Amino acid sequence: TAADVCDEAINIGARYNLNGTVTSGQDQPGVITQMAQAMAGGINSTTWEMWAGKYVAPTLTLEQADIVGDVGITPGLSDADIFNGVTARFISAENDYTPTDMVPYQNATYRAADGRDLFASMEMPFTDETQRGWNLARIYVEDQRNSFTFRAAFSLKAWDTKIGQRVTL
Repeated sequence: TAADVCDEAINIGARYNLNGTVTSGQDQPGVITQMAQAMAGGINSTTWEMWAGKYVAPTLTLEQADIVGDVGITPGLSDADIFNGVTARFISAENDYTPTDMVPYQNATYRAADGRDLFASMEMPFTDETQRGWNLARIYVEDQRNSFTFRAAFSLKAWDTKIGQRVTL
């Protein structure tokens, strides 16, 4: 499914590409994490399922009656850890496939709200185009600015849900 999402055509070609090389001596979990990052996706490390970063409509509706235990909401990053921009290094054909600094991406609205530059740094070893790098940086900024965790014990209605799956609550 993730491969099909990556192959979907958008204005810059395929939605996501994975370009790069891997050696047997590299840290395997780190490589897989960077591969998932190249498709703005994620990995469930207990089942090794991967998903690509694309909006998917909710497949299940859970209601208050489906909650059978405690409820908790945890905010995403603290104000001390948020960022409004990303600096990154990617692999560029224009530079003979050597790591190259990308022009930093910054969300102007978040920059104005924060009152200062707050940059995170990323390595993009499987990204070889500036536009793709910028798109991944934009998604990264949006994800961390709008994240929170909702935890609850649900009835068996939620049994078949998977990590990364959207539900309506």
